[in-house]
Amino acid sequence: MGRVFLTVGVFFVSVFLSVANPSRGAESRRPIPSQEQQRTAQTLIDEVYTDPEPGTLIRDAIRTRDDPAAKYMLLRLGGTLAADNGDLKTAMYAVDQLSKAYAVDGLKIKIAILEQISRKVRDREIHPILVDESLTLLDQAMDQDRFELAEKLSSLAVKAARKIKAKGVIRDCVAMQKQVAKRAKAFKRIEESLQKLAEDPNNPQLNLAVGNYLCFEKGDWDTGLSHLALGEDPALKAVAIQELKQPSTAPAQVELADLWWQLADQGGDAKKSMQARAQKWYTAALPKLSGLEKKKIASRLAESGGSYPGRGQRALFAQQNGGNQRSEAAVEEALRWLANHQNRDGSWSWNHTPGGRCSGFANPGEKRTKMGATGLALLPFLAAGYTHQEGKGNKYKAVVQKGLQYLIGNMDSRSGRLYDRKGPDHEHMYSHGMAATAVIEAYGMTQDRKLKMPAKQALNYIVAAQDPESGGWLYTPGQGGDTSVMGWQVMALKSGILSKLSVPRYVKTGANKWLDFVQSDRAAQGGGVGSRYGYREAKDRHGHTYPGSVTAIGLLC
Repeated sequence: MGRVFLTVGVFFVSVFLSVANPSRGAESRRPIPSQEQQRTAQTLIDEVYTDPEPGTLIRDAIRTRDDPAAKYMLLRLGGTLAADNGDLKTAMYAVDQLSKAYAVDGLKIKIAILEQISRKVRDREIHPILVDESLTLLDQAMDQDRFELAEKLSSLAVKAARKIKAKGVIRDCVAMQKQVAKRAKAFKRIEESLQKLAEDPNNPQLNLAVGNYLCFEKGDWDTGLSHLALGEDPALKAVAIQELKQPSTAPAQVELADLWWQLADQGGDAKKSMQARAQKWYTAALPKLSGLEKKKIASRLAESGGSYPGRGQRALFAQQNGGNQRSEAAVEEALRWLANHQNRDGSWSWNHTPGGRCSGFANPGEKRTKMGATGLALLPFLAAGYTHQEGKGNKYKAVVQKGLQYLIGNMDSRSGRLYDRKGPDHEHMYSHGMAATAVIEAYGMTQDRKLKMPAKQALNYIVAAQDPESGGWLYTPGQGGDTSVMGWQVMALKSGILSKLSVPRYVKTGANKWLDFVQSDRAAQGGGVGSRYGYREAKDRHGHTYPGSVTAIGLLC
């Protein structure tokens, strides 16, 4: 083991030495063991292991409770070997574990690993993974205003995209690179204001500059509004003060939304951000409105085209398209049934044997995996406009919140996977698609920053799971294609696009390739009007087209 470490460890040692100072949030983590403690731990590790696998070292590190130096070195060595082998996911997982336990700058270490693998690994399959990892880390760097790191990551993404030779991917990565440069320039303009604000926290000019950046450039409304409320712009000051009161009545919410709408009408770079803020408050007020006022707000929301313009106004849309009080009562009764069948841990199950609040059914179901069931159960609440955020009037806030907490709490932090690993293989991507759609839509509807990273990870898992040859998705990642499984992945991808998350163009191209493969033109073959879509091919082994249910999925996609 000692000889192995000498050959592959030089790179990782230099990385760790360069980021050994405590980073953000380091107060709750252990300090990095001293050089002497590391050498002692290294000696012990050399005696115990002979040519170990990276995963073995990392698993043993996680189980180590009473020897911080040994735990640190096992994680470091596991990450070192994984990086040297080109195993990016395992190397990143090792850094995640290190960052949780020790005062290291995980983001810098991960970037150094990406740079190392980008230089050393010649396998073409690594480049799409490098693009996804770089863009995921780029979001973290941007959230932390660490633009030197963000620029490195955007350059890595562009370099890897060019090696894929996919025009759509290159275009997306170059666009992100330009966005990083724009944000970095905006941050540079207010960096001095941030420093001065620490000494003069009530300065109106400084607060306006910082508030504008945080709200309209970065999208950090939770922090930015308090600065706008102290700023020198009278209109922004008034609307920020009103928003900080978090109005709960419909008239107050409409008044606040109107103020943002009027400011947006004045134009300027912040117009889209202001319109989005107006949409947030109009959507919150809409279920509590009636008559002409409700129609006016619904029309304004449709005009502005938010991420999910129908949410919060579903009842109105139903009324305009044939719904009535009885149909709406049925929807509410169904939601009540779902809420009553939520498990204590926030999950739902496919299995409804008697117990708890469930009286059971003649056919209670057999599948016990919870991730897919939880995602599917959350979607009707979100479709009806109930989220985890809205206050007064949202009787299902706690239900949705617990469901999302269950999904995110059981998400694999390394890959973004949202399915039960112990469940049958044929359920994996179904479950992930359902759960991912719920997390992504909850983020899109609320723009809750706490959901942004889980939503991106869930989306990136779908991107990585697409079969590169057929363009489809099957039960496990990269396995092949199946129109039924694909339907759920496309639903999640579409939700990602509506939520303003990045979906590479090559993913859409691949999905279309699969749909073209399983399509059959009935009219051209004298079999009737229109086309049909197949399950795994255009026709079954008897030459028959597949039933309409598969065609419905194909048309939806």
